[in-house]
Amino acid sequence: MNIIYILLDQVRKDMLGAYGHQIVKTPNIDRLAKDGVRFNNAFTPASVCGPARTSLFTGLMPSTHGIIRNGEKGGTGEVSEAAPNIGKLDGYNTYVVGKWHVGTKSVPEDYGIKGHNFDGYGYPGSGVYKNLVFNQPPTHSNRYKEWLDEKGYEIPEVSRAYFGDNPHLRVQELCGLLSGISLLMKRKAILVNHLLKINRSSHGLISGGRIRLVLCQNLIIPCIEKKM
Repeated sequence: MNIIYILLDQVRKDMLGAYGHQIVKTPNIDRLAKDGVRFNNAFTPASVCGPARTSLFTGLMPSTHGIIRNGEKGGTGEVSEAAPNIGKLDGYNTYVVGKWHVGTKSVPEDYGIKGHNFDGYGYPGSGVYKNLVFNQPPTHSNRYKEWLDEKGYEIPEVSRAYFGDNPHLRVQELCGLLSGISLLMKRKAILVNHLLKINRSSHGLISGGRIRLVLCQNLIIPCIEKKM
């Protein structure tokens, strides 16, 4: 069986159409839910990225694997290369595309996993997109700028629009003027036997200063499974 694990970032359960949201349109995920299994009581072990993703990687709670804060926010510690993890499944070759954010400074190749070696948030558009305020690019490696140049694409530009009026809490709308080519891995693959597709979120979204009000909902995440 081949397994595709699609991990979203900062998505609460009630933010998807499949879970009843009346405004946000998520037709592809909704279709997966309709044809597969939708879990209504899926919980993340942590409300921030690094600890949650490390728990998914190791099968351990943050209190056991020791990563309790994001590395860029002062977190310390790494998962031992000898420790059990989902990259060591017998009979499987493992690949990762996009955000990693396991541990604090580690990258996939440290565990024999092929793919993008983006450490931390690893947002390849940081320092590349015009007008982009978010500035946390991968420090390990990032060929995105060179890739755009090689392909002859212009540097993408993002909107100057923001959510909210508080300058200390506002979030930039990244998609408003996006005009370039996204960093995607396009490959053709022959999938044999069965394909198990899993879609879930690392954690919900904490916005502004209302952490106490949204923390409980922040821990309830979407989880959809479809066997093809």
